Amino acid sequence: MELRHLRYFTAVARELSFRRAAEGLRVAQPALSKQIKDLEHEVGVELLDRDTTGVRLTEAGAVFLAEVGPVLARVAQAVEFAREARLGRRGRLTIGNVGPMSTSFMPASLVAFRERFPDVDVMLREMRSLDQIRALETGEIQVGFAGTMGEAKPAGDLEMMRVLSSPLRFVMARGHPLASAASVSFAQLEGERLLAVADPKRAGPDHAEAMRALFAAQGCRPGAMQLVDSLESLLAMVAGQQGISMMPRIISTHHAEGIVSKSVRGAGAEMEFHLWAVWRGDASPVARNFIGVLREVQGETKKAKKLKG
Repeated sequence: MELRHLRYFTAVARELSFRRAAEGLRVAQPALSKQIKDLEHEVGVELLDRDTTGVRLTEAGAVFLAEVGPVLARVAQAVEFAREARLGRRGRLTIGNVGPMSTSFMPASLVAFRERFPDVDVMLREMRSLDQIRALETGEIQVGFAGTMGEAKPAGDLEMMRVLSSPLRFVMARGHPLASAASVSFAQLEGERLLAVADPKRAGPDHAEAMRALFAAQGCRPGAMQLVDSLESLLAMVAGQQGISMMPRIISTHHAEGIVSKSVRGAGAEMEFHLWAVWRGDASPVARNFIGVLREVQGETKKAKKLKG
């Protein structure tokens, strides 16, 4: 039994005429009659009564028609859904999230995406940047975000787009000797105890290693490095004068009471933090649609900033 048998039977049952049904289906009437006979043979019962006065549904045919209708409707819906999925209008999208750094673009992007593609289910997965790259490779997520110090180029078959740039800032307690300075250099903080988030999914990629590398690039040596388990804990310890830290300005501006952030004196391009949207070269249509929306939201955000400025 094939779908065409069901469609042919439904057409004849509704028209109660082989001639009109054949015209509507654009098939020859003898071929239509044969298809109906083949269907009746497979079902094992007569579905239609045929005589000189016309065509009528048998009792079995009426029951069969009532059951076939929803089947054909479901098949038509499945075809429509498949075509929508091919265009990225339906399906599921899993996005890697990077905590506070995404607040400047993620909410607006999700709202815009939902308005345009309401039949796509979106899920955010909180994970660090390095894990997101691996998750992209395995297909666990379709769009990820990676942070870098300075510029970056896509690796392998990955594609990327910058979504934000933020200068790095020193964060310290209001009671720190340098808290009143307009800017602070690495040399002034040589020997200072550093605080870093052990799980970088919320404070940027490889927080501790990034700070060590930045101090080393300036020919300076910090003091001991202490790891904490969350951004909130780090800020509390900074406020409690347990050490200093570095983070993008976009995060440091949301610091807790008792903390100040200071620009880095003599900072160059390497002191700029960049966050990139990353996706595979063979990304699904759904993922590419999200990237398109993200790009549009980024453009609108930049226009708004220019108008304010």
